[in-house]
Amino acid sequence: MKPSILHQIVSNLPDVKDSPVAKIIQGDCMCAVQGNRTGLASRSNGLFEISPPQDKTVMELIRLFIDTPTAPSPAFDPSWCMGSINSLLPPPDNAIDFKAQDLILKKGEGKRVVVIGHFPFVERMGDRFASFDVLELSPKPGDVPAAKAPELLPQADVIALTGTTFLNNTLDALVDLCPKNAFLMMLGPTTPFSPVLFDAGFDVLCGSEVVDEATALQGIAQGLPFKKLQGVRYRMVLREKNL
Repeated sequence: MKPSILHQIVSNLPDVKDSPVAKIIQGDCMCAVQGNRTGLASRSNGLFEISPPQDKTVMELIRLFIDTPTAPSPAFDPSWCMGSINSLLPPPDNAIDFKAQDLILKKGEGKRVVVIGHFPFVERMGDRFASFDVLELSPKPGDVPAAKAPELLPQADVIALTGTTFLNNTLDALVDLCPKNAFLMMLGPTTPFSPVLFDAGFDVLCGSEVVDEATALQGIAQGLPFKKLQGVRYRMVLREKNL
């Protein structure tokens, strides 16, 4: 059986020296893992009344999750795994400062657009597209239930998936539904800057970079969502140079 995209990412992590996990900061919305650098991830289930494992290295924390056949939640938060991976994958040299919603607007003009995950910007979109659907496991007003994915994704021209699909184990099944000729993006702070995602069919990775650790960690501990977090910046990596 073909390994999952997450397992492929872990198998292709750069050959960097493993480091002890100095700190895990978790708030209501975000998680940060500090190793040699700091990696971010969204929280998978909101509040977790559990403490992170102690005395682990970054790779041990990753393996603790992916070597378990089923996610060991609630004893383990998968956000720790993704934060650890992101601590090992800084934005590459060709990363640019460009917001995902601007690219969706540009690529989706007059086309069928599907966004998986209710990002704050979706409420300002829609009138420039031929069709616009937001798929959500917990739909808000105007959203479409995630169960409609097999119906909507094969017809889409532009698809944006949230990186939290790593956390709920839906990524691989969703990618399989996406047309080969669709413009495919991954968005959000959980997004890893891994070339494996380009091999899986993604055209653009829209993630984040911590530029002021003290400020970012303070905001995470206070329970701020990513859109209100200071000390981070949006970063985008494209498979092709032309936007």
